[in-house]
Amino acid sequence: MKTLILILATTLSFGQISYVPSTEIIANPDRGWSKYTNTEATTYTSLNAQTLASWKNGTDKVTVIYRGFYLPYSTIPQAYLTNMQTDFNTLRASGMKAIVRFGYTKSTSCTSCQPSKEIILSQIEQLAPILNANKDVVLTLQIGFIGAYGEYYYTNSMEFGSGNYTAYTNTQWSNRKEVSDKCLQLIDVPIQLRYPYAKVKMYGNSYVERVGFFNDAFLNIYGDEGFFPIGQFASPSQAQINEVTTQTNYELMCGESNGVNSPRTSGANAITELNLYNWSVLNRDYHPNVLSGWQSDNSFNEVSKRLGYRFVLKSSDFTNDGNTLTASIQIRNGGFANPFKKYNVYLVLNGIKYQINTDIRTWTTELTLNKTIDISALPNGVYNAYLLIDLDGFTIQTANIGTWTNNMNNLFYSFEKTSLGIKEFSELKIFPNPTIDYIYLPIESQYTIYDLLGKELIKGKGNKIDLSDLTKGVYIAKIKDYKSIKIVKL
Repeated sequence: MKTLILILATTLSFGQISYVPSTEIIANPDRGWSKYTNTEATTYTSLNAQTLASWKNGTDKVTVIYRGFYLPYSTIPQAYLTNMQTDFNTLRASGMKAIVRFGYTKSTSCTSCQPSKEIILSQIEQLAPILNANKDVVLTLQIGFIGAYGEYYYTNSMEFGSGNYTAYTNTQWSNRKEVSDKCLQLIDVPIQLRYPYAKVKMYGNSYVERVGFFNDAFLNIYGDEGFFPIGQFASPSQAQINEVTTQTNYELMCGESNGVNSPRTSGANAITELNLYNWSVLNRDYHPNVLSGWQSDNSFNEVSKRLGYRFVLKSSDFTNDGNTLTASIQIRNGGFANPFKKYNVYLVLNGIKYQINTDIRTWTTELTLNKTIDISALPNGVYNAYLLIDLDGFTIQTANIGTWTNNMNNLFYSFEKTSLGIKEFSELKIFPNPTIDYIYLPIESQYTIYDLLGKELIKGKGNKIDLSDLTKGVYIAKIKDYKSIKIVKL
């Protein structure tokens, strides 16, 4: 155990603590793969808690679902709204969130693919209270309502315009804007538009808060089948690219692929474009041939890890004089995007939360969190330091080995406050223990493995220790600056 005892007036520096990155896929909120679900207007199909749990605990670590709600062409029945609330309760209990879209039909040959604007506006008034009451589990509202599948395109309607959106009249754009304005005014969740062109026509080129994009033909021909209004194999202009990247720096980008379009749908190019356009969520169910191609070219795992944000603790430094504790925490974001929701960030000492002044939406690459805490009034006792990133009970786990403890990130710094002074120390966990072959340390350090008679067997530096050559039995691991730990080799 590393132990230093000083009088309270003396400043004590614990030194830098380095953390080991993980290669695992992390089940974090607001990012990653999504699973598709929908329910019809006449026969409501509720979410199943067991199915949600299987997605979240499975290989893909899904925390987001797409939830398509198909509505009647008139007033929404109360029974339908009640079923929606049950779905949101199920999501909350599962620790998951939903991308929500409302539509009316899955047919592009419908006489009219949506009701009149006035009925849509009245339905938004009906939906606003339930969406606001459940905004903790509504990741975003995709501006559907208009067109088959709620995709904003085929409407068979003079009121909104149908097909080629570059040919809509000013009146048709005005009608569409009334629908999106109503959502922004009444519903306190982020919204998404299907086409950047629509955002420019309705709101101009400047950044608009709470407006993101969904692209349901990612990497396909004709500018992702109309996501950009360009020719079959043309590339978007720099202005068109800038419109999307500027808007999605702080807003959600998500969607799906919908067909193989080599070489754009190759894994290498997909990773480049996912990174360029700040992608956070991608449909795991579609398109299967595109996704299987990423598995074949070994890019699938990287996409799984990097969708959205991926925060990695690098190191931390603590100084403590008994009156103040100062922490400096270094973090790297290795994901395609930064969070678009403003999570609260805390340094936690034994359940006491001290908020850190930072905006997580700006955590784009490398950053340092600094926090100074007045600990003079704390009672004597042992205190352990954690990093907590939280919003509405949804917490973010850093991509590190061995740091995730009780929904917080263990910084492996502890101190004891006594009447004589400050004692700093750290308890280091080794895992798995017992083990068959390897053990892992949560930080990089010098280590030595001994048998029970004190004979030195293995010596090195790092975070992974190979015990495969040792026979079954009990051994002692001595980690520099930490107390010895007993290991069981199976």
